[in-house]
Amino acid sequence: MTIRQGLKQGRWPRRPVYGFMSAKNEKGTHIIVHHPEKSLVVREIFEEVAKGFSQKEIRVNLTKREIKVSRNNIHKILKNVLYMGKIIVPASETEPKVMVQGIHEPIVSESLFYEVQQILSGNRKARGKFIPKYSKLRDDFHLRGILNCNNCGHTMTASFSKGEQGKRYGYYHCNHCKEQRVSSKKVHKAFDELLLSLEIDTSVHELYTAILEEQLQGSTKENKSEIKKIQKQLDLIKERLQKSQDLMLDGKLAPEEYVDIRARYSIQEKELKSKKMGLSLPLKNYLN
Repeated sequence: MTIRQGLKQGRWPRRPVYGFMSAKNEKGTHIIVHHPEKSLVVREIFEEVAKGFSQKEIRVNLTKREIKVSRNNIHKILKNVLYMGKIIVPASETEPKVMVQGIHEPIVSESLFYEVQQILSGNRKARGKFIPKYSKLRDDFHLRGILNCNNCGHTMTASFSKGEQGKRYGYYHCNHCKEQRVSSKKVHKAFDELLLSLEIDTSVHELYTAILEEQLQGSTKENKSEIKKIQKQLDLIKERLQKSQDLMLDGKLAPEEYVDIRARYSIQEKELKSKKMGLSLPLKNYLN
């Protein structure tokens, strides 16, 4: 069996990429399976990008844990469809390049893979010199890009450091003067205490509640109408994705182009579903 035939059958007959290793199934056929340690690194790389970490930050954090993955390899990992369970079959003299479903177990989900592709595309196309590098909020460092250094006034970033026992500790730090470095736990505790210390006047709270109730009463019909519009948009996205997939399978659309289209629509679909869910919530939830 040729390499191309193996690829068309969804097998990976070549040297395993980072995160996979060679094995044989019960029939003695060559397959690739998850590497017990490296597959976890691959999943972490995708998840960290989805959270807002830059590739440089990811590489630095991995290096601190004595995990060596080069800048070039991280980029290759993030773009390789093999990790979401797909295989690209190169074009031949008689057949176009196509993407097929692999028989191997994916390391990351399709939704995570396409989310990362959209992030990478957004970083290339949308980021300008006036957009802060650390402006994206993250659950673990939700004040990243907001805090300013007491020493020089520049925006602080945040990252994890490895302790003596191998545990990761979060810190906010200044990359400009490198003089300030504070535990993220201490920063978050101080911020929570500040929020708890704030008090809203009772009369203001009552007025706000009354205005909100009035506004919500009139929004029920509008919400139902908006939900219908969103559902039509979701149906249209599903239809376009199906057409794109058919074009790719027929060799009329390059797999790389399909990946870009799928990534773009996946993010739109996720945002629309989130918006639809918010509009479907009972009005009383907004008053609690």
